[in-house]
Amino acid sequence: MLKFGRILKVGVAYLLGLVMLLTAAACNMPNSPTVVPVNTGIPELRPLPEITSVVVENNCNIRINYIDHVKDADMMIILDRLVDNKQVLQKIKWAAAQGEQAASFLDEGLPAGEYTYTLHYSDHGGWYSPNHSETIILDVATCGTEPQGSIPAPLSPVITKVEVVGIPACTAQITSFLSLEWEKGVRIYRSTSGAEYVKIADLTIEDWISGLPQTFDDPEHRTRAYDDSHLSKGTYRYKMSAYNATGETFSEPSAEVQITESNCNPNLENIPTVALLATVTPTALPVSEPKACIWEAAINVFVRKGPGASLYPDITGVVAGTQFPIVGQSEDGQFWVVAVKPGLNGYVPKAEKYSRTSGDCGNSPTLQDPPPPPTVTPTTKPQVVPQCNDGIDNDHDGGIDMRDRDCTSPTDNSEN
Repeated sequence: MLKFGRILKVGVAYLLGLVMLLTAAACNMPNSPTVVPVNTGIPELRPLPEITSVVVENNCNIRINYIDHVKDADMMIILDRLVDNKQVLQKIKWAAAQGEQAASFLDEGLPAGEYTYTLHYSDHGGWYSPNHSETIILDVATCGTEPQGSIPAPLSPVITKVEVVGIPACTAQITSFLSLEWEKGVRIYRSTSGAEYVKIADLTIEDWISGLPQTFDDPEHRTRAYDDSHLSKGTYRYKMSAYNATGETFSEPSAEVQITESNCNPNLENIPTVALLATVTPTALPVSEPKACIWEAAINVFVRKGPGASLYPDITGVVAGTQFPIVGQSEDGQFWVVAVKPGLNGYVPKAEKYSRTSGDCGNSPTLQDPPPPPTVTPTTKPQVVPQCNDGIDNDHDGGIDMRDRDCTSPTDNSEN
């Protein structure tokens, strides 16, 4: 019995110690648990682009309306086309992100078939819209058929900026972006004051890569700027196209740009008008002939017989905008020699204040300057002193000048 009591006391003491230990631990615990953030490794998803509608325009064109929901203006939105449910998406157009602003693509000149579209971003392999658009069917009777090319048609160019540059401000600079995947060449079109677009330039891809200025560090040579120079005062818009053997795809129209300088080219004769945009078809590029070197008066200026205003007389005066063919340059390289008319050449200063040029002027020959005109030395007549004022007794009568009774005034030239 005594032994059992001891065991009981030890057990009770053990329990009391355990209770006290648990109580002390509870008192030392914080009032609220610490929340440890969980890193799921899932990046924040951008809102997906949304196709709002697809509609047929002018029988064989399809307009794709969308909102891309992208805040980053540097992002590109790409339009993909699915033809006849073949489950092969074709990249056909792209544009800079517009955010929550409604925008659209126009898929032009389509043959008969079933067309469905989707959108995606241009990063991380593509972020696609959640669903395809509704399917649009173009019938054979209206749109006909055409064979599929052996290579895809090129992606349409994107005009990123258009602005007025130069002194004077007579040049529209068009900055644009190409994919450089299937293009054979690039064409540039201009619309003046809302008129139809006309082609003003046809460039090979080699011209695009090496001949046009880069606008920033672009190792892939995609972004370039084209200068449409010597414009007259007015309002202009531009389109670009990329083409290959399969077809030609067009950019959306640029923003309007205005030339306001009153001394810009009044005639706009430097670039000829060619076929309208609606009738342009891909053709092989001809070997371009050198363009004639043309001088144009930047201000009202005199055309002279030789290189210098102080030595040579003028042939004629011309107003700003007057143009003459350039046939050469002066021996010192400071003057253009222009053909005023057949058989009559004149000299004009090369300085930008007076002259503008167009065409191939890089190989203008150096011509021998005409001899300066002879210097005319003025002759002076000897001064004649009247006899009545020369201090001499010219008639030997003893009277000199006004003391001679025959002199009536100091200017009288006779003492007789």
